[in-house]
Amino acid sequence: MPSLSDLLQILNELTTLVDPIPIICTFRTMQEGGQQPLSETQYLELLNGLAADDNVAILDVEINHNIVALQQVVHKLHDHQAIALSSFHSFETTPEQVFMQNTLKRMQRIDADIFKLAVMPNTKMDVIKLMEFTQVASIRYSNPIVTMSMGKLGQLSRIAGIVTNSAITFASMDKQSASAPGQMHIEQLKNIFKVIK
Repeated sequence: MPSLSDLLQILNELTTLVDPIPIICTFRTMQEGGQQPLSETQYLELLNGLAADDNVAILDVEINHNIVALQQVVHKLHDHQAIALSSFHSFETTPEQVFMQNTLKRMQRIDADIFKLAVMPNTKMDVIKLMEFTQVASIRYSNPIVTMSMGKLGQLSRIAGIVTNSAITFASMDKQSASAPGQMHIEQLKNIFKVIK
């Protein structure tokens, strides 16, 4: 398990570099596409430690864990005036709309501030379905909704937030550091947004 003190040191160094831009503090479990295996207990301990630190502005909280324990993490974040971004990742498929709706309801139950879904399309229609789902969800919920279809096929969803009301998109600093399939380089994204805004 990674050392909480090491993670907080890295966070503090990054915060100093990019201040005043807030950092989404993320530790991705293997089940959701990360590199390191953690037990449920280890993951929740890590989240609780991060949630108690005043330098954490936004914490990514994976929704597929014990809901009561996640509620406690989110309340601790709120006690420290921090934001909870609850996330779900599917690296194989785009789930049915009912599944995605239920996932957002779970995020609402833990009192998360931002809801994020990242899914893998197998067809162009999967991308369209996610974009339509995002637009409807952004009307239904007062919370910011963040969605993306991953992979090359889903890249349109990463730039379509202006239409779908997806609140955030993600870019890599260079081609080697992409954290998800289909993530674009920041310069590509900037150039696209200059054209479409």
